[in-house]
Amino acid sequence: MATLIATGLFVAVTSSQKKVESLSKVQSDARFLIESIAQSVRLAGLDYSYYLNLDGDPNTRDPVDLSGGLLSMSAVTTDTAQVVTKDASGQTFFSRYMRGKFGEEDRYAIGVCTRTPAQFASDPLRCAYPTLAPEDYQDVTPTNITVDAFNVWVSPGSDPNALAPSGTADCWTNINADPTQVPPVFGFDSINSNCTCTDASTDCWSGQTCDRGICLNTNQQPKVTIVISSRGGGSRQAEQATQTLQTTVSARIYKR
Repeated sequence: MATLIATGLFVAVTSSQKKVESLSKVQSDARFLIESIAQSVRLAGLDYSYYLNLDGDPNTRDPVDLSGGLLSMSAVTTDTAQVVTKDASGQTFFSRYMRGKFGEEDRYAIGVCTRTPAQFASDPLRCAYPTLAPEDYQDVTPTNITVDAFNVWVSPGSDPNALAPSGTADCWTNINADPTQVPPVFGFDSINSNCTCTDASTDCWSGQTCDRGICLNTNQQPKVTIVISSRGGGSRQAEQATQTLQTTVSARIYKR
């Protein structure tokens, strides 16, 4: 009887230790992953030009949906979440995609894809949704974990670094203002170099305010909140620990 109790206790302690070790490993790997993304945000800054106009075509307007006052890449589905940074060399994308296998189970990873200005000119949708090509991405996720969820919130909802408008493409309405029309046409005012408005929800970019008839940016330091849920990929249940990490990081570059 004593032998059975001792054996059961030993098995229970061993199993508990394996779970703790697995959780510690998943947590360490997830921290490495989330810090890799955060470092890119700090050093390069967020690319609002992508978030506010996904395909880069000034003749179309396809921003990410505004959710709860924050520009959210994942209000509904995590498969469209991206952290996009930009510096002099081009853009860097961090995206979740299917990568490899854990036995018979699909493994999801976060990868990085770079896009130089020349690559953007020849292929505006490289690295971007909905045409994301896994072969363009380099896996930056430790091989022993799978990423179950990747959530991204960018704030503020309009580019605080934006310069004064210089043409219709810089205004949400993408047309020239004409106050002589009845009703007035709101858009780019070439005389005063601003975007005119009567309602921010219809005349301005997401996150802007309509103040005394002019679309204005929010005066805030750009920041992004990242939430990553990851899971160990071992074949045993004790090795499949789950971990959710969250961080908020501000860009160290402020161009205004």
